[in-house]
Amino acid sequence: MAGSLAALPFAPKRRVFRMNSKIARAHFYGNLKLIGDRETNPEKYNLYFGLAKLAEAVSDVDRRIQLLRQEVALLQPHVEKSEQDT
Repeated sequence: MAGSLAALPFAPKRRVFRMNSKIARAHFYGNLKLIGDRETNPEKYNLYFGLAKLAEAVSDVDRRIQLLRQEVALLQPHVEKSEQDT
């Protein structure tokens, strides 16, 4: 990382904020409430409404991935045992 400020010993530490889908969804719905209704500002309303729905979909996909990981973890011992038996 030559030339990067992060490589310098005096570089300020940056705080990294990781946004997850639940936080994003809450922010988008919060922005949606601040904008007003779709009659007064339809472009921004549609933008934040679409982003909120997208964040909901991402959250649902995250939840389904976690369920699949749990199922794989439950099946892993059975797969290993059947591999040893053959």
